Amino acid sequence: MRKTPISKKNTVKSSIFTQSPIVLVTSVSSILLSNAVQDMSKVDLNSIYKEIEPSVVHIVTRNKKLEKSIGSGFVYRNHIVTNAHVISDAVHITIDGNYTDLDSIELIDEGHDIALIKENTDDKKKNINGCTFKSEIGNNVLAFGSPFGLDKSMSKGVISGLDRTLDISEELKMNNLIQTDASVNPGNSGGPLIDIEKECVVGMNTAILSPTGVNAGVGFAIPIDNVDKLITIYDDYDELLLGSQ
Repeated sequence: MRKTPISKKNTVKSSIFTQSPIVLVTSVSSILLSNAVQDMSKVDLNSIYKEIEPSVVHIVTRNKKLEKSIGSGFVYRNHIVTNAHVISDAVHITIDGNYTDLDSIELIDEGHDIALIKENTDDKKKNINGCTFKSEIGNNVLAFGSPFGLDKSMSKGVISGLDRTLDISEELKMNNLIQTDASVNPGNSGGPLIDIEKECVVGMNTAILSPTGVNAGVGFAIPIDNVDKLITIYDDYDELLLGSQ
Protein backbone atom coordinates (compact mmCIF):
# COMPACT_ATOMS: atom_id res chain seq x y z
CA MET A 1 0.00 0.00 0.00
CA ARG A 2 1.39 3.40 -0.91
CA LYS A 3 2.01 5.93 1.81
CA THR A 4 -0.25 8.95 1.70
CA PRO A 5 0.20 12.60 2.67
CA ILE A 6 -2.82 12.42 4.98
CA SER A 7 -2.02 12.51 8.68
CA LYS A 8 -3.72 9.77 10.69
CA LYS A 9 -2.76 11.08 14.15
CA ASN A 10 -6.40 11.84 14.93
CA THR A 11 -7.84 8.60 13.63
CA VAL A 12 -10.09 6.50 15.83
CA LYS A 13 -12.18 3.40 15.34
CA SER A 14 -15.38 4.92 14.00
CA SER A 15 -18.63 4.03 15.72
CA ILE A 16 -20.87 4.87 12.82
CA PHE A 17 -23.18 2.43 11.07
CA THR A 18 -21.46 -0.92 10.99
CA GLN A 19 -20.16 -0.72 14.55
CA SER A 20 -23.01 1.06 16.35
CA PRO A 21 -26.56 1.95 15.33
CA ILE A 22 -26.68 5.16 17.40
CA VAL A 23 -24.96 8.38 16.45
CA LEU A 24 -25.30 11.40 18.73
CA VAL A 25 -25.49 14.88 17.24
CA THR A 26 -24.42 18.05 18.99
CA SER A 27 -27.65 19.86 18.23
CA VAL A 28 -30.89 19.18 16.41
CA SER A 29 -32.96 22.15 15.34
CA SER A 30 -36.24 22.57 13.49
CA ILE A 31 -35.91 22.57 9.72
CA LEU A 32 -37.72 24.67 7.15
CA LEU A 33 -37.93 23.34 3.62
CA SER A 34 -37.16 25.56 0.65
CA ASN A 35 -40.00 26.78 -1.52
CA ALA A 36 -37.96 25.85 -4.56
CA VAL A 37 -38.79 22.14 -4.46
CA GLN A 38 -38.57 20.45 -7.86
CA ASP A 39 -41.69 19.20 -9.66
CA MET A 40 -41.26 15.45 -9.17
CA SER A 41 -44.13 14.59 -11.50
CA LYS A 42 -41.83 15.30 -14.46
CA VAL A 43 -38.86 13.29 -13.19
CA ASP A 44 -38.07 9.83 -14.59
CA LEU A 45 -36.54 8.16 -11.55
CA ASN A 46 -35.99 4.86 -13.36
CA SER A 47 -33.90 6.64 -15.98
CA ILE A 48 -31.74 8.21 -13.26
CA TYR A 49 -31.39 4.82 -11.56
CA LYS A 50 -30.18 3.20 -14.79
CA GLU A 51 -27.64 6.00 -15.26
CA ILE A 52 -26.23 5.98 -11.71
CA GLU A 53 -26.54 2.42 -10.39
CA PRO A 54 -23.84 0.83 -12.63
CA SER A 55 -21.29 3.15 -10.97
CA VAL A 56 -22.25 2.08 -7.43
CA VAL A 57 -20.37 -0.83 -5.83
CA HIS A 58 -21.30 -3.38 -3.14
CA ILE A 59 -18.55 -3.88 -0.56
CA VAL A 60 -18.29 -6.83 1.83
CA THR A 61 -15.47 -7.01 4.39
CA ARG A 62 -14.29 -9.32 7.16
CA ASN A 63 -12.11 -8.28 10.08
CA LYS A 64 -9.56 -10.32 12.04
CA LYS A 65 -12.39 -11.99 13.96
CA LEU A 66 -13.97 -12.89 10.59
CA GLU A 67 -16.94 -10.66 11.41
CA LYS A 68 -18.76 -9.61 8.26
CA SER A 69 -19.65 -6.00 7.42
CA ILE A 70 -21.42 -4.60 4.39
CA GLY A 71 -21.08 -1.17 2.84
CA SER A 72 -21.21 0.65 -0.45
CA GLY A 73 -19.06 2.84 -2.65
CA PHE A 74 -19.06 4.55 -6.02
CA VAL A 75 -16.70 5.38 -8.85
CA TYR A 76 -15.66 9.02 -8.81
CA ARG A 77 -12.69 10.70 -10.47
CA ASN A 78 -11.22 7.30 -11.38
CA HIS A 79 -11.27 6.02 -7.80
CA ILE A 80 -13.69 3.87 -5.84
CA VAL A 81 -14.83 6.13 -3.02
CA THR A 82 -16.26 4.80 0.24
CA ASN A 83 -16.28 5.54 3.97
CA ALA A 84 -13.16 4.82 5.96
CA HIS A 85 -15.22 2.94 8.55
CA VAL A 86 -16.38 0.50 5.86
CA ILE A 87 -12.87 -0.87 5.23
CA SER A 88 -10.58 0.37 8.02
CA ASP A 89 -10.58 -2.93 9.96
CA ALA A 90 -10.80 -5.21 6.94
CA VAL A 91 -8.46 -8.13 6.35
CA HIS A 92 -10.57 -9.38 3.43
CA ILE A 93 -12.55 -7.28 0.95
CA THR A 94 -14.81 -8.11 -1.96
CA ILE A 95 -16.26 -5.51 -4.30
CA ASP A 96 -19.26 -6.63 -6.34
CA GLY A 97 -18.37 -10.19 -5.39
CA ASN A 98 -14.77 -9.97 -6.59
CA TYR A 99 -11.83 -10.32 -4.18
CA THR A 100 -9.96 -7.03 -3.79
CA ASP A 101 -6.34 -7.08 -2.65
CA LEU A 102 -5.64 -4.88 0.37
CA ASP A 103 -2.87 -3.26 -1.66
CA SER A 104 -5.65 -1.74 -3.78
CA ILE A 105 -6.51 0.54 -0.86
CA GLU A 106 -5.03 3.88 -1.83
CA LEU A 107 -5.96 5.94 1.19
CA ILE A 108 -7.84 5.68 4.47
CA ASP A 109 -8.56 8.96 6.23
CA GLU A 110 -10.54 8.05 9.35
CA GLY A 111 -10.53 11.67 10.52
CA HIS A 112 -12.81 12.58 7.60
CA ASP A 113 -14.29 9.07 7.18
CA ILE A 114 -13.20 8.86 3.53
CA ALA A 115 -11.32 6.05 1.79
CA LEU A 116 -10.11 5.56 -1.76
CA ILE A 117 -9.66 2.21 -3.47
CA LYS A 118 -7.97 1.61 -6.80
CA GLU A 119 -10.48 0.62 -9.45
CA ASN A 120 -10.12 -2.78 -11.11
CA THR A 121 -8.69 -2.05 -14.57
CA ASP A 122 -10.48 -5.13 -15.95
CA ASP A 123 -13.87 -3.84 -14.86
CA LYS A 124 -13.87 -0.10 -15.40
CA LYS A 125 -17.08 1.64 -14.42
CA LYS A 126 -18.37 5.03 -15.45
CA ASN A 127 -17.48 7.94 -13.18
CA ILE A 128 -20.38 9.70 -11.49
CA ASN A 129 -20.27 13.45 -12.04
CA GLY A 130 -19.83 15.66 -9.00
CA CYS A 131 -22.19 18.55 -8.36
CA THR A 132 -20.59 21.95 -8.81
CA PHE A 133 -23.33 23.96 -7.10
CA LYS A 134 -24.12 24.53 -3.43
CA SER A 135 -26.82 22.23 -2.08
CA GLU A 136 -29.99 23.81 -0.75
CA ILE A 137 -32.57 22.61 1.73
CA GLY A 138 -35.50 21.15 -0.18
CA ASN A 139 -33.47 19.76 -3.08
CA ASN A 140 -34.67 16.30 -4.06
CA VAL A 141 -32.07 13.56 -3.69
CA LEU A 142 -31.61 9.82 -4.15
CA ALA A 143 -29.57 7.61 -1.80
CA PHE A 144 -27.89 4.59 -3.40
CA GLY A 145 -26.27 1.62 -1.74
CA SER A 146 -26.81 -1.74 -0.05
CA PRO A 147 -29.11 -1.28 2.96
CA PHE A 148 -29.02 -4.46 5.07
CA GLY A 149 -27.02 -6.05 2.24
CA LEU A 150 -29.68 -5.38 -0.39
CA ASP A 151 -27.45 -4.12 -3.18
CA LYS A 152 -28.63 -2.02 -6.13
CA SER A 153 -31.09 -0.17 -3.87
CA MET A 154 -32.30 3.42 -4.23
CA SER A 155 -34.40 5.61 -1.93
CA LYS A 156 -35.80 9.10 -2.42
CA GLY A 157 -35.93 12.13 -0.14
CA VAL A 158 -34.88 15.73 0.24
CA ILE A 159 -31.99 17.60 1.74
CA SER A 160 -33.46 18.50 5.12
CA GLY A 161 -30.51 20.27 6.71
CA LEU A 162 -27.02 21.60 6.02
CA ASP A 163 -23.82 22.18 7.96
CA ARG A 164 -24.64 19.56 10.60
CA THR A 165 -22.09 18.42 13.19
CA LEU A 166 -21.81 14.92 14.66
CA ASP A 167 -19.72 13.97 17.68
CA ILE A 168 -18.72 10.43 16.73
CA SER A 169 -16.43 10.03 19.75
CA GLU A 170 -14.35 12.14 22.11
CA GLU A 171 -11.60 12.25 19.48
CA LEU A 172 -13.66 12.59 16.31
CA LYS A 173 -16.13 15.27 15.30
CA MET A 174 -17.54 15.49 11.78
CA ASN A 175 -18.56 18.91 10.50
CA ASN A 176 -20.40 20.40 7.52
CA LEU A 177 -22.55 17.30 6.94
CA ILE A 178 -25.61 17.20 4.70
CA GLN A 179 -28.79 16.01 6.40
CA THR A 180 -31.37 14.04 4.41
CA ASP A 181 -34.64 12.22 5.02
CA ALA A 182 -33.92 9.76 2.19
CA SER A 183 -33.96 6.27 3.69
CA VAL A 184 -30.38 5.47 4.74
CA ASN A 185 -29.65 2.29 6.71
CA PRO A 186 -26.70 0.07 7.71
CA GLY A 187 -25.09 -0.96 4.41
CA ASN A 188 -25.68 2.42 2.75
CA SER A 189 -22.38 3.71 4.16
CA GLY A 190 -20.17 4.94 1.33
CA GLY A 191 -22.93 5.12 -1.26
CA PRO A 192 -23.64 8.30 -3.24
CA LEU A 193 -26.33 10.87 -2.48
CA ILE A 194 -27.52 12.10 -5.88
CA ASP A 195 -29.19 15.39 -6.77
CA ILE A 196 -32.23 14.43 -8.83
CA GLU A 197 -32.42 17.53 -11.03
CA LYS A 198 -28.76 17.61 -12.08
CA GLU A 199 -28.06 13.84 -11.72
CA CYS A 200 -24.77 14.48 -9.94
CA VAL A 201 -23.39 13.39 -6.58
CA VAL A 202 -23.78 15.91 -3.75
CA GLY A 203 -22.38 13.72 -1.00
CA MET A 204 -21.47 10.31 0.38
CA ASN A 205 -23.82 8.60 2.85
CA THR A 206 -22.07 8.14 6.17
CA ALA A 207 -24.31 8.00 9.25
CA ILE A 208 -27.79 7.98 10.72
CA LEU A 209 -29.29 9.38 13.89
CA SER A 210 -31.51 6.65 15.27
CA PRO A 211 -32.36 5.07 18.63
CA THR A 212 -33.04 1.71 16.94
CA GLY A 213 -30.23 1.36 14.42
CA VAL A 214 -32.56 1.70 11.41
CA ASN A 215 -33.66 4.75 9.47
CA ALA A 216 -35.66 7.28 11.46
CA GLY A 217 -35.67 9.97 8.78
CA VAL A 218 -32.36 11.55 9.80
CA GLY A 219 -29.38 10.55 7.67
CA PHE A 220 -26.11 12.33 7.00
CA ALA A 221 -23.75 12.58 4.03
CA ILE A 222 -20.24 13.95 3.61
CA PRO A 223 -20.29 16.78 1.04
CA ILE A 224 -18.68 15.84 -2.26
CA ASP A 225 -16.44 18.90 -1.90
CA ASN A 226 -14.69 17.14 1.00
CA VAL A 227 -14.11 14.08 -1.17
CA ASP A 228 -12.82 16.28 -4.00
CA LYS A 229 -10.25 17.93 -1.75
CA LEU A 230 -8.91 14.59 -0.56
CA ILE A 231 -8.72 13.12 -4.07
CA THR A 232 -6.87 16.20 -5.33
CA ILE A 233 -4.32 15.91 -2.51
CA TYR A 234 -3.86 12.21 -3.18
CA ASP A 235 -3.57 12.55 -6.96
CA ASP A 236 -1.10 15.42 -6.68
CA TYR A 237 1.00 13.43 -4.21
CA ASP A 238 0.85 10.37 -6.47
CA GLU A 239 2.02 12.40 -9.46
CA LEU A 240 4.85 13.82 -7.36
CA LEU A 241 6.00 10.31 -6.45
CA LEU A 242 5.85 9.16 -10.06
CA GLY A 243 7.80 12.22 -11.17
CA SER A 244 10.58 11.53 -8.67
CA GLN A 245 11.15 7.98 -9.91
